Amino acid sequence: MAQKIKQTFDSTEYTFADITVRVGGVDITKIQKVAYKVSQKKDVIYGKGVNPIAVQRGQKTYDGSIDLLQSEFESLISMSPNHDLLSLHFDITVTYGNAERGDTLITDVLQGCEFTEAQHSLGNDETYMKVSLPIVFLNLISMK
Repeated sequence: MAQKIKQTFDSTEYTFADITVRVGGVDITKIQKVAYKVSQKKDVIYGKGVNPIAVQRGQKTYDGSIDLLQSEFESLISMSPNHDLLSLHFDITVTYGNAERGDTLITDVLQGCEFTEAQHSLGNDETYMKVSLPIVFLNLISMK
């Protein structure tokens, strides 16, 4: 008798419209993009022979970026002490899913974030300004 396979995962695919991003507890509605990653330094260790014998793990790095419309960027600056965006220390919360549709909500908390630069850019063929803000952070907590 064939054994029935039990599905143990949720195959819901989320769209950009299904995410909510909060920076320092403030809902960001004029966001264009959010990206973040965790990296870890890894070195292959060799001993006798030609094949590696182990992988040594080192420090983790947490970074990413958020892209905002210029008006949202200006709002963040106005809320910053001394209007210095680079001096802020905050958490970013990214929630995927729509509870009204019955989606399983997935929340990532980027702890201890700081912006590393803030650059304005607008070309002559563009109809609005988008500001990309690179971030570094201390830890990523994922909740489901």
